[in-house]
Amino acid sequence: MQHNSVLYWEKSLMIQKKEIERVKSPLYSTSPVDGDISFWKAQLFGPAGSPYENGVFLIDMHFPPQYPFKPPKVFFRTKVFHPNVGDHGDIFLRMISTDYFSPINTIHKILTKIHEMLRNPKLGEGEYYDEEKARMYKEDKSGFDGRAREWTLEHAMA
Repeated sequence: MQHNSVLYWEKSLMIQKKEIERVKSPLYSTSPVDGDISFWKAQLFGPAGSPYENGVFLIDMHFPPQYPFKPPKVFFRTKVFHPNVGDHGDIFLRMISTDYFSPINTIHKILTKIHEMLRNPKLGEGEYYDEEKARMYKEDKSGFDGRAREWTLEHAMA
């Protein structure tokens, strides 16, 4: 039983790896690390026209053996000033939380959604976010953009 589930999650990740190679997204690049299909690194390219523009943000993804039925652990390795990103790189995005994760949330969809989140923070009811950064985003957008740009220049320039 256990052996089959390992094969299933490895197969699922291999299929997604092929999809990512085929799609060649301009938003990110990603692959498993040193042939370990359960650990991936990604580079997310900051959205044009945002304070994150020209930044290259490093993301780690750890896939549990229960994947795709349990979400991967996904977090920024690069410091990011953003309401949906915690001080230690935690990403507050509903689609990768245990309660909301679905097998349809592929690696491609997750990274695309994180890219979109950089441009449009998720601040609605039921979303998780840093209160202080969210308040600054809502009440002092130019101040927020300035700080986000400073962090991008300091931490995310390739």
